[in-house]
Amino acid sequence: MTYRGVTPLEAAQADFVVCGTISSLPPISALPKHVQREAADLRARSTRQLCNGCGAKILVGPEVPPLVPRVCPDCHKSIKDVAARAFGKAN
Repeated sequence: MTYRGVTPLEAAQADFVVCGTISSLPPISALPKHVQREAADLRARSTRQLCNGCGAKILVGPEVPPLVPRVCPDCHKSIKDVAARAFGKAN
């Protein structure tokens, strides 16, 4: 599954935002040295919330618009599968 970053304006117009589950986040020390500080800063500025789909604990970045639903990667896959069936597209 591929994700892409979007601008705040695009995110505000989205149907949902995919956020990583807390349980799937690697420890900061497991990340490459050149991104550890940035990752630690982002995690410190992020909030822990519940997925709007299944209730899993997710990490929501500070740039995510407040009114856009947040879903975990598993719920995103389910949404994508339902949409593919509805529009007759294979995954």
